[in-house]
Amino acid sequence: MNRTWLLLVGLLALGLSTQAVTQYPDWQHTGSLYIITTPEGAGLPATASEDIALDVSEVNVSKIA
Repeated sequence: MNRTWLLLVGLLALGLSTQAVTQYPDWQHTGSLYIITTPEGAGLPATASEDIALDVSEVNVSKIA
């Protein structure tokens, strides 16, 4: 039962994530954000140089002086 439940939740999450990804090309204001840092500067192991999690909040740049 537990494995079945986890499999169902995993498949549901996978389905929702692919749906969210397909919506991005339709957004009017989209772009890429590149964060360039070294593993030492980010406090990460040397093996974690790609595909790291990063939380980015929306900022209204017109209000930044």
